[in-house]
Amino acid sequence: MTLVTGRLSRKNQIVVPRKAREVLRLQAGDQVQFVIDGHEQRVYLQGKPTTYTERYFGIARGLLPDTEVNTWLDNLRQEWDQRALPSLSARAGKSR
Repeated sequence: MTLVTGRLSRKNQIVVPRKAREVLRLQAGDQVQFVIDGHEQRVYLQGKPTTYTERYFGIARGLLPDTEVNTWLDNLRQEWDQRALPSLSARAGKSR
């Protein structure tokens, strides 16, 4: 992690340091987003994505480090099926 500083002008404009522009691949005229974390009293700057799919792609990567995602999904689906079967059987018996 690198700390770089910018400057707030008299017109409340922020100069984004070159290193930050390079990392975010910002060019003149690009829109940016400020993520405000009031609890930690921090503000994060990020480039505005062209689509939100682009922004959140891969956000959950690494949440299941020791488990193959497909195996995890299969197990979850089986668990749902097991929970649903008793209630479906009960409904079928009532309709007779």
